Amino acid sequence: MVTRRQVLAAAGAGVGLGVVGVVADDAVHSGLVWEKWIRGRLDGNRHIVHSVVADSNQGTYIAETTDELELFEDTQGRRPVISDDDHARIEEVFSDVEYGIDVCTDDRIRDCAGGRTSRADFNAVQINDQATVLDRGKRIHLLRAP
Repeated sequence: MVTRRQVLAAAGAGVGLGVVGVVADDAVHSGLVWEKWIRGRLDGNRHIVHSVVADSNQGTYIAETTDELELFEDTQGRRPVISDDDHARIEEVFSDVEYGIDVCTDDRIRDCAGGRTSRADFNAVQINDQATVLDRGKRIHLLRAP
């Protein structure tokens, strides 16, 4: 007969193995910030609110933006930082606002990791900054920034 203690021990071992499996899927990735993006929902569809991408000359260009929001003046859009007020303005138009970054190695292979991140992590880095991130599938956590 199996005791209650044996059942609990077996269940605990299974939970432990599940946690190890999740951690094993995480990956640390270092490289240059290649893209920063903000997206949100409007009329049920996902839209890019603002996207900045690195160019081949270590500069930046605005790939896409929602001009009606007037978030940035002049060239500020190339180095986006979103304040609480800016975030509130975005949420007046878009729902489910997400921030994201892509970090890529600076070699011929150009191995990239990217996904959603917090607004604080989004604000902490700019295009072509060296960064180290924890890649948790579709979620990126900044571990080291300039």
